[in-house]
Amino acid sequence: MINLAHQSGCVTCHAISGAGKGPNGLKPIGPAWQDVARKYGRDPDAKAALVTTVLNGSSSYQSHWKGEVSGVAM
Repeated sequence: MINLAHQSGCVTCHAISGAGKGPNGLKPIGPAWQDVARKYGRDPDAKAALVTTVLNGSSSYQSHWKGEVSGVAM
């Protein structure tokens, strides 16, 4: 999984754990995978929603991470 993430460029914006910072010490660009798991871990519909977001991107107008990350859309 980690090799695939590196090959696909995922780690450019997403860390595995939430301890990282983004460029210039700002908030990270995208949420860490562990933070995503905590947020959506108990949601039975999360898998389908997250796969859709990864494949199609997300809307900057409906950010689920507003105020927590510096990126506005995937």
